[in-house]
Amino acid sequence: MEDIRMRLVVAAVVWLLASAALADTVTLAIGDWEPFTSSKDPEGKISQNIVQEAFATQGMTVDFKFMPWKRAYENAKAGNVDGTFPWYSNEERAQEMMIAEKALLQENEVFFYRADTNFDWASFADLKQYKLGGSIGYSHVDILEGEGVELDKAKDDLTNLKKLAAGRIDAFPIGLNVGKYLVKNNLPADQAAMIKQHPKALSSGDMFMLFVKNDRGRQLADVFNKGIQALKDSGRYDELLK
Repeated sequence: MEDIRMRLVVAAVVWLLASAALADTVTLAIGDWEPFTSSKDPEGKISQNIVQEAFATQGMTVDFKFMPWKRAYENAKAGNVDGTFPWYSNEERAQEMMIAEKALLQENEVFFYRADTNFDWASFADLKQYKLGGSIGYSHVDILEGEGVELDKAKDDLTNLKKLAAGRIDAFPIGLNVGKYLVKNNLPADQAAMIKQHPKALSSGDMFMLFVKNDRGRQLADVFNKGIQALKDSGRYDELLK
């Protein structure tokens, strides 16, 4: 009888320890979107590193679950995981999810251009003299075409980058961090040296952590807000962005 009691006590202790460990672990669903998140490239996970270290400052660990982005969002909304990132905020997401108060990072959309074009712009009228690319489905298509700027559209950013390197277009808009990553990982050195970034942003947006809309989600959002502020106060946040 004493042996049985001891086994029950040990089992209870093990269960309590496991529960405590689980409580200190945040489970987040994400997809591959270099250079922000990546399941394979250590240099392609800027936002992952920020999230991991932000929670670490508050004594929590992060378990990243990789899956297609649509499934990641749906799993977070359903509460199958604690949250997902990085996402831009909009009205629908604000209704369905708990959006952390502090932004994870900001992405500026700028024009990448060929150095031999002397590309420059201050107004939309300036852009009409260039042959510009655009990525189908991106908001910059609506912005530019709405201003009467003609675009040679492609299916994605990488296709536009290759067209730019080949001289088939003069410039195209792309997120600054995404563009730098694509240039570094997809163009030979001589072509990469020809690609420049214009300092004027076409658009700028903050990306956020989204948590399940319940008590735990609200608590985790508060923990994350404290954690990312701690990273910024220490200077570590800026180091992670480099």
